[in-house]
Amino acid sequence: MAARKSQRKRYDPECLGRYDPGELASEDFPYPAVLIVGPRGEGKSVLLRDWLEPLLGGKKPAFEMVVVMSRNRKTLEGYKAWVPPVHTEKSDWVNVQPYSDARVAQLLAWQDALGEEAPRVALVLDDVVSREMRGSREDGLTTAFAMGRHSKVSVWLISQAWTGSVAPPTLVRRNADVVALFRSRDGTERQAIVASVIAGGLTTDDVEESGIRSGGAQKLAELVYQDVCRNHWALVVDQRAPEPGLAGGMVAAYKAKIRG
Repeated sequence: MAARKSQRKRYDPECLGRYDPGELASEDFPYPAVLIVGPRGEGKSVLLRDWLEPLLGGKKPAFEMVVVMSRNRKTLEGYKAWVPPVHTEKSDWVNVQPYSDARVAQLLAWQDALGEEAPRVALVLDDVVSREMRGSREDGLTTAFAMGRHSKVSVWLISQAWTGSVAPPTLVRRNADVVALFRSRDGTERQAIVASVIAGGLTTDDVEESGIRSGGAQKLAELVYQDVCRNHWALVVDQRAPEPGLAGGMVAAYKAKIRG
């Protein structure tokens, strides 16, 4: 009689803990650095809008101003349909504009000059990483991710890749507070994501409860990523969670509600 195989736990996104985007900009972390990664068509822009729009409304919005920059003209046109215009007498900013390191530096300098009167800004950088940028430590993206919170700027980067010539610089990936990961179609990239992002957010309790026999957190991270990232679901790793692991909310699932 054949030995019965052990059943490992499944991580269907409907059953896994749901990420609560309402906690993105809190009193303790008012200016999060957010990184959204995935290939075209997976839902990155939909997720961004689903997370960001609620933070712009209410009696005390988390952000008073949104600035979007991109190297892609078509990408910018898509944002013009929903990004609100700048409502402040202190600014003559065009809220949707082409990306340049100089424009990012100008925004940060303007915020610093205003000091306490500076508006709370969400800076969205979509499709901005270039091959030339990868060799620079002084590019606008890296500076914004490292220093934006000191200038009342929350940086939201959308990237098509985690590895390769147009992936975010290492400093950006390491300094992201919240990472939303869609399913990569590249095996090498998936392995890098599992090892550098997901495995570190899991605990020994997660591994013990998973039912896997070997491989530890690395193997469990592969399974969670595999089970969750289907049909436009994203796996979210929030480095600011009070407790690590699946139970602590550091690793959770999310699917955007807005369509179109």
